[in-house]
Amino acid sequence: MTGETLEENLSYSSKLRSLSIKCSSLNDKGLQKLLKICKNNLNHLNVSGCNISDSGILHTFYSCENLKSFSFGPTSAEIDCVSLVQYTGKCKINDLDCSYCYNLADIGLHQLLRICGENLTSLDLTFTKISGEIKSIIIPNLVKLNCSMCRNLTDEGLSCLISKCSQTLNHLYITHTKISDNFWSSFKCRLPCISILNLHQCKSFTDIGLLHVFNICGETLKYLNIGYTMVSGDIKARNEILSSIQTLDCVGCSKLADSGLINLVQVCSRRMKNLNIGEHGGRISEKCLQQLENMNLNLLIIKNCCG
Repeated sequence: MTGETLEENLSYSSKLRSLSIKCSSLNDKGLQKLLKICKNNLNHLNVSGCNISDSGILHTFYSCENLKSFSFGPTSAEIDCVSLVQYTGKCKINDLDCSYCYNLADIGLHQLLRICGENLTSLDLTFTKISGEIKSIIIPNLVKLNCSMCRNLTDEGLSCLISKCSQTLNHLYITHTKISDNFWSSFKCRLPCISILNLHQCKSFTDIGLLHVFNICGETLKYLNIGYTMVSGDIKARNEILSSIQTLDCVGCSKLADSGLINLVQVCSRRMKNLNIGEHGGRISEKCLQQLENMNLNLLIIKNCCG
């Protein structure tokens, strides 16, 4: 189904507010036909998995003035959003999902943020080519940012992105990236609203970075995933800094042994409820687990779950 012959059959859909189509044959012309019918009231549009190109994205911005959320990746066509330079307006989109748009790089991201950055509260850039090194962007209301599996994401690029929304950001996902301790040690802003931070598979993240994380956002952090990082837990931090952490996930931390785990739990113990250690290949002993139980922290220890 390309969607090119749907106009006559869907006239009753003019009041449609939410539209989700996952059809690999739906193309730009078909989308144009659909939007002609329901553009006035449409608030939510999901065309992930369709055969939509930059032309379809551009037409959507021109057509749907009331759109609040827009998901368009991955698609069968190659989307890089560079041609959006033609669009000179602004849009009201709050939730933008570009995940798995493999050809989306900084030039295209710059155009997207120029168009809808002011109103964005959620931005998903999973598995794109962005480095983040864009200076002139405005995302003052961003609450959720997902840059997981962005292999080109740099320390400097993440700093450029986060510094523009440091006072509002609540969820940050940078799993499977090259973000290192250098980012956390050089980041000049505090993140006073962060409650969820996922660093799973950040192979260049160590105890040094963890200490800086605690200083930057430890007061509000509730969920922290350091699974498969180089954290050993041999750190010193003021207990009051970490008073909000409720869940700590350290599955697959090859350098984490008994003393480091005990130390982390003591640092985070005030409100922590869940500790996920997964299978540590014998580095965490039964004696250590027994010691944790004897600490009477009412802590749920998960030993067989992946991070």
